[in-house]
Amino acid sequence: MDASVSGRNAETVYRDQSGNKYASRAEYLEAINAEKKEKEKKHLTEGELEWGGGIKQKKEKKAMREAMAAEVSQASVSPCLYNMYSASLYIKIIEAGRPGLGGRK
Repeated sequence: MDASVSGRNAETVYRDQSGNKYASRAEYLEAINAEKKEKEKKHLTEGELEWGGGIKQKKEKKAMREAMAAEVSQASVSPCLYNMYSASLYIKIIEAGRPGLGGRK
């Protein structure tokens, strides 16, 4: 069989996944690197994403803290309990789930 028919000693043909043909390996690698850069621009980095617990739980926790801070600032809180604990400590006790102090069970 003739070498021109069989492809023996022929140059390598570089193609990407979509079937585009490139003249040389350098051109092919440039095209791949350009595609990778475009994909990286589209995706969010880990720093931009919110990790470490659910968003809804964080919002609920923040709302609970604000509600407790508002309650502590009102006169409805017993003076004895308020004098024993500062507002931040009182909020921490309730978040810890002390049933006697009205926390989560």
